[in-house]
Amino acid sequence: MSKPNLIIIGGFLGAGKTTSILNLTKLLQETKNVGVITNDQGTQLVDTSFLSKEGINVMEVTGGCFCCNFDSFSKRIDQMIEKNNPDIIIGEPVGSCTDLIATIYRPMNNYFANKFTLAPLSVVVDPKKVMQFLGSKAQSLYPDEVKYLFRKQIEEADIIVLNKIDLMSQQELVTVENIIKKNFPEKELVEISAKENINMDLWLEKIEKTKHKDNFTMDVNYQTYGRAEAYLGWLNTSAELFSSEVFDISAFIREFMEVLKSKFNNEKLEIAHLKIYGVSNNKYVKAGLTGLSDDINFNGQILLIAGKANIIINARINVNPESLEDYVISALNNFSAKKDITLKNIKTECFMPGQPNPKYRMSSEDAKKSLLTRRNKLWNL
Repeated sequence: MSKPNLIIIGGFLGAGKTTSILNLTKLLQETKNVGVITNDQGTQLVDTSFLSKEGINVMEVTGGCFCCNFDSFSKRIDQMIEKNNPDIIIGEPVGSCTDLIATIYRPMNNYFANKFTLAPLSVVVDPKKVMQFLGSKAQSLYPDEVKYLFRKQIEEADIIVLNKIDLMSQQELVTVENIIKKNFPEKELVEISAKENINMDLWLEKIEKTKHKDNFTMDVNYQTYGRAEAYLGWLNTSAELFSSEVFDISAFIREFMEVLKSKFNNEKLEIAHLKIYGVSNNKYVKAGLTGLSDDINFNGQILLIAGKANIIINARINVNPESLEDYVISALNNFSAKKDITLKNIKTECFMPGQPNPKYRMSSEDAKKSLLTRRNKLWNL
């Protein structure tokens, strides 16, 4: 039996990783059996529910990033192989995670090379974030620590995937291209629109033809990295919605997101990512917002008219967890009351991620020594 190919797709919060993975998976499924493993610092994930409803074989690692929950990640891979026998497994790390080569790639390659092969690392980037964080006239509500994290994510990429090109003018595209080429001149670059399914085949071709270059160990200041992760409040909430009359769930979600957007804008709190997933009678919709100046993006079966529904809210906002929970839950209660909708079984977790503490962090030299040691042991058996 041939080994599955493991494709890791990273990128900052709001870059469009989930939509990119969805459409890349659909393209691969024309000839391959594909599984996806999602990841988050908390539980109650919009992405897992959405991908599952889209017919994708999906599992998740929750309660921390792949690198800090390395054993859980490797266990999920084993379970995916045993359950689905995939040709390809796609892993989606947390959007605030970096140093993937040292903490995931090398350990995986050293200890589990008999189970799968590793594809080059793709990092999906949002052009607005490129201009905000790396441009000469960069302006952002984010602190320097978050800009540092963003740069480090791209620095270790084998393939930079510039997403959302459908939202850019030709002049804007050239500007972003020049910023990327100036900062990362040796990187492979592919430009896509995951939402509009543009150039997904070119990205797949890059994945198949690009070799992962494990010839350097990226210098990462873990104190700065930790402060970047802790800068954002993370909220995951689920709830049941009930009404004596049928209501438009998509409209409810859109209007509620506008309420939150207005609140965060008034408080000058940047939105890293805000996602809301609604489901009723096997119909579903996912709405996303990736910045104060962005429009709400919808996926799924838009018209959801029903008397009851379930929703999941994932918010990543630059505010402390206590305030974030108060903003979102108060707004949800008030907005639902105005719409004569009753909320039940509200479950919420709100926190700031702890200091990154990967199980493994291997330099290129460490990886070579470990591999050589294991080979010598096998030869001496």
